[in-house]
Amino acid sequence: MQKPQEAASYIRSNIKSIPKLAIILGSGLGDFSTQLTHKVSIPYHTIPHFFTSSVTGHSNELIVGTIENKGIICMKGRIHYYETGDMEKVILPIRLLQSLGIKTIIFTNAAGAINADFYPGDLIVIRDHINFLGTNPLIGNHDKAYGERFIDITNAYDRDLRKILTSVFSDLGITYKEGVYVAVTGPSYETPAEIRMFKTMGADLVGMSTVPSVIVAKQAGMKVAALACVTNKAAGITDKVISHEEVIEAGKMIQDKLTKVLIKFIKEL
Repeated sequence: MQKPQEAASYIRSNIKSIPKLAIILGSGLGDFSTQLTHKVSIPYHTIPHFFTSSVTGHSNELIVGTIENKGIICMKGRIHYYETGDMEKVILPIRLLQSLGIKTIIFTNAAGAINADFYPGDLIVIRDHINFLGTNPLIGNHDKAYGERFIDITNAYDRDLRKILTSVFSDLGITYKEGVYVAVTGPSYETPAEIRMFKTMGADLVGMSTVPSVIVAKQAGMKVAALACVTNKAAGITDKVISHEEVIEAGKMIQDKLTKVLIKFIKEL
């Protein structure tokens, strides 16, 4: 825990109080942070041991602020496994949040739709995942300070938080769907054959993030909720060529709807 504790000490030295809630914003989804008040922004590159993402749409800053009279840590951008091939760098932000005493994390991501009933612009409440990364973030030497080595992630995406989320959608009159997210390494997009395989396995969405962080958060005893923003149809479902630029542009179109949901969700917690 030395590295995350050193990172946590740096964060504490820059802010007055530590919230109990954190949110991770995915590709092109950073506008939510503009809703925070009394903000303190800390660039990733200044945080000890942190890795800065090179991916467009991730602004690489940790913001501590207030929304709906609740303190929140907002992380604009995440590290992907394909950027370094080092899972420790991917999960360090979650270990940092654990060291700070965060109890609840909301994840957001941009995802491709495998389910034929999912379309760009849809918001999906993730109810479960498939880890297709070929590795697990808990592999390696075990420190008891992290939590138990063998953890049950049957309820990885907390049922109570999902109930609150679905009621928020209902109250706002915004349509939502639920689905299973499969994580792949990237950075190449999937082949049509892989998408057909994932569909057979029960996946509704595909992306390159979230799952390692959720596993680590669960080991740390945190409650987790996750929202996927559908930015494109997965490979082979249409003839359209998939690009990161498309993902970013589609993410911008979803921003207002996502922000409304997140604000009310945080208010209800």
